[in-house]
Amino acid sequence: MMIRRIRSDEGGVAGLMTALLMLVLLAVSALAVDAGNIYAERRDLQRTADVSALSGVQTYLEGLSEAEATAIEYIEKNPTRYHAAKYEPANGDLVVARSAASGGCIVDGIGYDCLESTVTVPKFEYYFGPARYPQRQSVCYG
Repeated sequence: MMIRRIRSDEGGVAGLMTALLMLVLLAVSALAVDAGNIYAERRDLQRTADVSALSGVQTYLEGLSEAEATAIEYIEKNPTRYHAAKYEPANGDLVVARSAASGGCIVDGIGYDCLESTVTVPKFEYYFGPARYPQRQSVCYG
């Protein structure tokens, strides 16, 4: 008699279901926060690469080394949350000015003068997850 009553008693099920659903909601919220941060960092890295390359191209007529120096200067002036305000080739940052005479950037079989700027975050850390992987944004203007 007592066993039947225990089996048919459904008290506390709502509390258990609420607790499980709260865990699922927390996991989905954490995923949304991390995805938003990844999106924002990629956007900021692309902005930094764009402004670096465009500023370098503006000084391209003064010489390749001057164009590269200007691009590096603008990488340092535009930090992101995870990319410090300094140019670090060891971590994957890259600024290269190429002339058409040395091959440059090839478009439809024609070489053009160009400047390539790559900005890298070597370790992007999630707020709610253990995974880490590099973020890299690159752009080439000529």
